[in-house]
Amino acid sequence: MPQVSALYDGVFAEITGCHGEAMGFAGASVADLVAALIARHGQPFREAVVNQDTGDVTVTASILVNGGRMGLSDPLADGDEVTFLMPFPGG
Repeated sequence: MPQVSALYDGVFAEITGCHGEAMGFAGASVADLVAALIARHGQPFREAVVNQDTGDVTVTASILVNGGRMGLSDPLADGDEVTFLMPFPGG
């Protein structure tokens, strides 16, 4: 069972009530982690991450794994740092 650090910024910190947590989960992909986080934090987390029509990451959310942008089908490894954030507008 992989153990990752899930970090939250902005709306994700509001939804989860924290800025980060260690998370063990069954599976090996970003989608598996997101499913575990939805089970833990509920429908608001799902709505912030997953586009209900396409099943992909919403256009308003970013998922970074060890600093690189990832999609739901990308793999995770034990010890990865996964950051959930909303991009900032502007330049």
